[in-house]
Amino acid sequence: MAEKLVLNTSFHVDKSVEQEFLRWLGEDFLAGLKADGCPFEVEAVSRLLMTVEEGLASYAVRVAAPSLNLDEAVARWETYLSGERLGAMQQHLGNRMLFFTTPMEDIEL
Repeated sequence: MAEKLVLNTSFHVDKSVEQEFLRWLGEDFLAGLKADGCPFEVEAVSRLLMTVEEGLASYAVRVAAPSLNLDEAVARWETYLSGERLGAMQQHLGNRMLFFTTPMEDIEL
């Protein structure tokens, strides 16, 4: 079986804005991906059970990349991440939210 490229974007948000972030994540960002015709399939949204830093809540969004090479997939996902939806939320929350993306590959053992 061929390996599958996935992108995992981790969000770390101040707990004081956690509920606002979760509403935005579900109602605006994830819904917007579908509305905007994003070719990535959201496979999972997860809460991290470890504490990255006191006072932060952490979440991860895992998407399956379309049949693209790594550079193309990352570039296209970053285009969606740099879009208006995330940009407005990042500006609103400022340093109370940070995120990063980790490209990964599912493998079969």
